[in-house]
Amino acid sequence: MESKRTSAPDRDAATAEDVNGRPEGDTNGSAADDREAALRRAEEMVDRWGEQIGRTASSIGRTFLRWAARAREEAEDIWADAQALRARQQAADEPPQERPADGK
Repeated sequence: MESKRTSAPDRDAATAEDVNGRPEGDTNGSAADDREAALRRAEEMVDRWGEQIGRTASSIGRTFLRWAARAREEAEDIWADAQALRARQQAADEPPQERPADGK
């Protein structure tokens, strides 16, 4: 009776595959091509992430600058109102000046 089993070393050699699913013995240059393609895809992905991060940072920066400009304008308005109130208060506290008798 003939056994259809393969020995352990033969079975391991027949099923050994590299990371990409190809047999390990396949060394016709396609592994190097796959590495280059994977590297190219990784670089493109990192470039896209960099662009997205740059756009997001730019948007956040513009939003912050708009907020700061509005806050500065509000502070200037509050300062001007305070100065006007102070001027009115000082005018109210001063005694009226006497006019000369000839009306000039």
